[in-house]
Amino acid sequence: MVGGHPYLVTKAIQVVSRQDMTLEILLQSAPTASGIFRNHLERHWHYLQKNLPLATAFKTIVLADSPVEFNSNLNLDDAVKLYDFGLVDLQKNSAVSRYQIYRLYFRERLGS
Repeated sequence: MVGGHPYLVTKAIQVVSRQDMTLEILLQSAPTASGIFRNHLERHWHYLQKNLPLATAFKTIVLADSPVEFNSNLNLDDAVKLYDFGLVDLQKNSAVSRYQIYRLYFRERLGS
């Protein structure tokens, strides 16, 4: 879900170890506005709202079921900016959402 992201993993371990919630509940709520990662996700959301071309590029990536190749629908410069902000991974000539939590959360937010 969080792909080893240090902050997110630490937060999850803290919550589960304090028995504030089970791992199953944490994973179900993680990619939602009510989950424990909401502040982290909202920071990215605000960044994307201020950068509409990047939001459009990221929407293309999170709605795809496989890596998105650089072309007229995904500009390399936009993909690199999304990479620099930590939202995507670059793979040869394509981009993919860095973590499952980003894909699920932003698929919901950007897809509507």
